[in-house]
Amino acid sequence: SGAVIQNNTFNNIGNGHCVRTGVFGTDPQTMVENTLIDGNSFNNTQHVGCTLEEQTKFVVISNNTFNNLEQAIKCERSNNVCSDITITGNTITNITLNTALNLSVPRVIFSNNIVTSIDDGPTFGADFICSDNYFADSGRDTFAFLSQLSGESGGVVSGNVFKNLAYRAVGVADKVTITGNTFHTIPNFAVNISGSYCSISGNIMTDIDRGIVLSNTGADDVIFDETTIASGVISSVLKTPTQTIITNNEGGAATDDIDTINNTAQGQIITLRPNQNSQLPTFKDSTGNLKLAGNADFAMTNSTNTITL
Repeated sequence: SGAVIQNNTFNNIGNGHCVRTGVFGTDPQTMVENTLIDGNSFNNTQHVGCTLEEQTKFVVISNNTFNNLEQAIKCERSNNVCSDITITGNTITNITLNTALNLSVPRVIFSNNIVTSIDDGPTFGADFICSDNYFADSGRDTFAFLSQLSGESGGVVSGNVFKNLAYRAVGVADKVTITGNTFHTIPNFAVNISGSYCSISGNIMTDIDRGIVLSNTGADDVIFDETTIASGVISSVLKTPTQTIITNNEGGAATDDIDTINNTAQGQIITLRPNQNSQLPTFKDSTGNLKLAGNADFAMTNSTNTITL
């Protein structure tokens, strides 16, 4: 434990792994912990840049370059004895297998990486964080680029850029927060939710085929944000029991009115708030279908104001 693998160059490794930690097969069952893999260059390798086997915990993989490999990083999953992996500041490109980033172990943090021209994106396990990465020019035409292993739950996808992917961008199930991402040039769904209790807020979606899709009709308590006022009208996108909608003023105007909310369900609770301080709406009483407390209009004064209907 406590090893540091730093500033090495791995070129043309034939049939194996550039770096392997942990237990394989009949190796002694001793936990390998607190390993740092930093500043290395992994190039033109037949199999994997970094393989984290069973009995591996608390590994940091940072500031490396992975180029022209079958797999960049592979985490072996068995009885949750590989976990708590941080992958940050790496450049990952030209990775050829659909398991390019097999990160399907508990508590992986994947942040501030540049990922381009890989066959498929990261597959996560439980309670992951994927934040502030740049993903571009990648993916296959049949699967979501970022996914979570079937049966796992919990995670955060925040602050990433997904650009020019082959198919869907994000496909997850339960208890995942998706916030502050930019989706650009996606030929299928930006986000596909197949489970429940997910929050989707503050994302920007441009040049995509479809935005957010709930593929499981039993999905419950999904929160969808982000809609733009059109002639005083906004629409509730999802008929979930509770929902939050973040509003944008029509044409980016500083002020706007909301008098009608369409596509709501009986008993649904909707909370609304403005997206930013520079676009503040006023909710109009009894002009459309809104009946507000005190029979009075409600003007928002900053982006922290909310109204629940």
